[in-house]
Amino acid sequence: MRRTRFYAAILAVVAVASFGVAASWPRAGDSLTTAASDPDSGNVNIVESHERPSGGGRIAYGIADEQNGWNPAINEWTTSGHLVAKTLFDTLTAFDENSQVHPFLLESYTPNADFTTWTLRLRPGITLSNGKPVTADTIVRNQEAYKNSPVTGPAYYRVKGFQAVDPLTVQVKLTSPWSSYPLMLTSQVGVVADPDWLASYNGLDPIGTGPFTLKNWNIDHGLTVIRNPNYWRLDAYGQRYPYLDSIEFRIMPDGPAREQALVAGDLDAMESSDPAQLQTFRDANHRDFQVFADPRANAGKYLTMLNTMVPPFDDVNARLALAYATDQRAFIRDTGAGEVEAIDSPISPTSKWYVPTGYPRFDAEKAKALVAQVKQKNKGQFKFTIRGWEDEISKVQLKVLQNQWKAVGMDVDVEIAENDKMLIWAVTGEYQATLWYQFDAPDPAIDSTWFNPTLAKKPPEWSLNFARVTDPTINTAISDLMSTTDDRQQMTAWGMIQLRLGALCPYIWLYQTKSGVIARTQVVNVTKWTLPDGAPGLDLGGGAHPLTQVWLHS
Repeated sequence: MRRTRFYAAILAVVAVASFGVAASWPRAGDSLTTAASDPDSGNVNIVESHERPSGGGRIAYGIADEQNGWNPAINEWTTSGHLVAKTLFDTLTAFDENSQVHPFLLESYTPNADFTTWTLRLRPGITLSNGKPVTADTIVRNQEAYKNSPVTGPAYYRVKGFQAVDPLTVQVKLTSPWSSYPLMLTSQVGVVADPDWLASYNGLDPIGTGPFTLKNWNIDHGLTVIRNPNYWRLDAYGQRYPYLDSIEFRIMPDGPAREQALVAGDLDAMESSDPAQLQTFRDANHRDFQVFADPRANAGKYLTMLNTMVPPFDDVNARLALAYATDQRAFIRDTGAGEVEAIDSPISPTSKWYVPTGYPRFDAEKAKALVAQVKQKNKGQFKFTIRGWEDEISKVQLKVLQNQWKAVGMDVDVEIAENDKMLIWAVTGEYQATLWYQFDAPDPAIDSTWFNPTLAKKPPEWSLNFARVTDPTINTAISDLMSTTDDRQQMTAWGMIQLRLGALCPYIWLYQTKSGVIARTQVVNVTKWTLPDGAPGLDLGGGAHPLTQVWLHS
């Protein structure tokens, strides 16, 4: 979903700046390393260091979206929100650079033989930012709050309950096997917060275990976080994280405005999901800027999402007609999307889990024949409304799609809406078709929530299966996924899921693109960080990254 993934972001901007090339810091002889520009990589001028860092200082970070609060039990976070949340909170588990899950606040997690019970062991000595110790009871109360929440609760449909076995050990009982359960704990429901604060439904004054605490929040303008002096993690030199004294996050929805502020020196870093903007900075190869445009994390997917429980898209022929009528290559060209890749699955083509899906390729004649069939069943009508966001590029995207679909005989209205409304409509099923951005989780098992038939509810009942996909084959395949860690068995299940999604067409695929970051070269280790066990962390999971180990070169 755009700017909400409850995860992910869509920044729709077209970059216009051009830059000259000049020699600047860092120089030969510095203790830092700068990656050379690589034509096969989108990352240029990356400044990283294994040396002992200098502490202190502040950075200003330009982000796209404001949030509706910081309480993970009641608030939904966009990509921008997850970036900020990583400064305020830690999660129980986290991903390494290869998208493998590791313990984070946990010391270990252990399943029983059939994956129906998990034992979670906490690291000792962790405290919340208000000084309270984090215990097994903290985790139980956190997880019960998430399980009972209307926002996060549907994801807990396999969870029977939680029990504190001793002060640092929690046992999780499931109603059915869940082999990938630790993946869930990398997400919003893996956040550890003060359970009393969670229960207060206060989203304004977060209390977590994170490396920073909230100093002030000027809603719709920005917020500042300051160093948590009692953060539990130490670096290899015995120095306490984080290195920065403070971070100012500035809410700047307009991509070109963020870009101008960065170039002018008013920002030290900015997020961007616009391929053209990232390409502009890469091509300019300006030595004052680092460009993180080729993260190891999974790429997010741009798509049109269809509500399969309301007319006309409760008819599979209507969905197939839309798929055949959508010319992905022309859409990419006509919207100026840049160097992006057409897709046919929620799983990226480079993933080991990807299989060809049989998803319909552009064929105007097949589309027209299906349109005729739909009209015959509906008194000569094939009419619907597609929604999109207020920014200019979304308006362009909507117009291109409208023209493609009208060309085969569909009657298409366009509606522009605010981001918050788009989310509510998706959750409640009050839409026919909508532009969307999703499926960027480091492991596709997390993304299976969004098309899990068990979670499909009739509108207006809340559902995390926004497209309301219902299919017994997908349901069985997801159950198979959850019952094993064997790659071959999981590959069989993922293959079946992708083939069924290709046949049912709840999603009209457009293209995939990776979230990126542009930063000044004085900012060291922007996306370089380590897990407690020493493994390198995932650089930009879902577009967000920790800032715990970032420091400034003076």
